[in-house]
Amino acid sequence: IKKNEKDRHLFTPKNRKLVRIWRKYGLAGIAFLTPVILSIPIGTIIANSLESNRKKVILYMFFSVLFWSVAMTSIFELFHAVSIRDLQDQIIK
Repeated sequence: IKKNEKDRHLFTPKNRKLVRIWRKYGLAGIAFLTPVILSIPIGTIIANSLESNRKKVILYMFFSVLFWSVAMTSIFELFHAVSIRDLQDQIIK
């Protein structure tokens, strides 16, 4: 195996999905999925590696976390649930 073949980065299915999301939705798509699917530190690292404007990354991440916090709190309050299991039981009923 040649040295430059060894050093090439392989795209995993997860990396391909992230690139597809970035190309289709940009920073807004990554920020939207970060609190739910990725984790906030991982999503922020990915966003910072793809976007050079750090203030824009912080702003998008802030509004994404704010949105998901309000959405999840509202859902839990709407169903009077105190845990994920309780929420699942309430929705199934």
